[in-house]
Amino acid sequence: MGTKEDGSRQYTNAVTKGVKQDMLLEEWGSQYIQFFQEPDPKGITTNYFALPLLGEEIQRLVDDELFLVVVAALIIYGMLSFITGSLFLGTCGMVHVGFSYPIALFCYHTIFQLQVDTSLNKLCVFIVLGIGADDIFVFMDAWKQSTRA
Repeated sequence: MGTKEDGSRQYTNAVTKGVKQDMLLEEWGSQYIQFFQEPDPKGITTNYFALPLLGEEIQRLVDDELFLVVVAALIIYGMLSFITGSLFLGTCGMVHVGFSYPIALFCYHTIFQLQVDTSLNKLCVFIVLGIGADDIFVFMDAWKQSTRA
């Protein structure tokens, strides 16, 4: 794969024919993963690890668990509506929390000019949901207590 017919190496560094190298690595990685994910007839469990595939594996895990974002958002929406006693306030709270993530991404990419988008950025949705909902609970509690003062 990486050698010419005369036995010399085809790639001298990571930049040489980078697109072709990336395609070969992807092809090798998919074969590697398929080989180790096949069930063993003897019941042996195989754990595999390859550093070049780490980013791809993490991305696959994040994508597979993305439905948890929807479940978390629905649970938080239900809690907001229940605690505030109003579907309208619950909806407004979720819109408030929902708009904060795209605005943060805009600042991240446009203002700070960071073009790297990692899996951790996608997991920040859980943090934004938690902090945003907590802020709404604190403001609602402060508003209820202000009537007593």
